[in-house]
Amino acid sequence: MWTDKRYQHGIGVSGAAKFGRNGSYYISRLRYSWYRYRTGLFLVAGTSIFIAPMVIGMITSPWPIGVTIRHYAARANCDAARSVGLAPARRGQPGYWDNLDADNDGKSCEPFNRGWAKR
Repeated sequence: MWTDKRYQHGIGVSGAAKFGRNGSYYISRLRYSWYRYRTGLFLVAGTSIFIAPMVIGMITSPWPIGVTIRHYAARANCDAARSVGLAPARRGQPGYWDNLDADNDGKSCEPFNRGWAKR
């Protein structure tokens, strides 16, 4: 006779009908908000894992903040080090990274000597 399921169970429009049987609508809304909260929590935790070492490195760096930022920007490759003005650099100076020192002589991003290659 009734087409609406809420009326067949005798619940009516008000009360528990808007939450479904046994409060299931309310429980599913809590689950949804937990997933939303959990996603945000993972994003914050994941971001802080990458940002925290850089912040700690900037605080403990012996160089000023601007030089430290340029030092981190020079880590990618020698072109990046040259573009920020820190190449060539000696060991212990800003802009020196072990991965940029090809011959391990303590000087990174040194210009290639073409005369040496002809010998």
